[in-house]
Amino acid sequence: MINEEVLSEKLKYLIMMASRPKFEILQFGVDFEYDNHEKTKILMYTVDVKFDYTGRIDETPSEIGSDIERMMSIMSSHIGTYFITPEGKITQDYDAYVDEGVIWAIEFEFDMKHNFDTSFKVTYSDNL
Repeated sequence: MINEEVLSEKLKYLIMMASRPKFEILQFGVDFEYDNHEKTKILMYTVDVKFDYTGRIDETPSEIGSDIERMMSIMSSHIGTYFITPEGKITQDYDAYVDEGVIWAIEFEFDMKHNFDTSFKVTYSDNL
């Protein structure tokens, strides 16, 4: 059986270190999907992360969309720096795909708070 709690905490720490200083991780969780009830092989997983983005976000309507798209792309690449293998090990080199992510909620105050509640699905290439 794979120890989800330990894997989630290790991945959280690694992503926190990789994403500094532009992202402050506020909440982090991983949801695993398995191939069987014994939970011995992961099919895919979803990283749920709430963060405060300290990078630039323009308040004008014409620019805010491209700034948020760039921010999501950066976070996706940070999540893609480390992978959990189907056997439950963490590695930097694995054939997997991180999607563009979904924003579930935004808490935004210009120049004060840029909190984003997001999810990123990680799929192994052999399951695409």
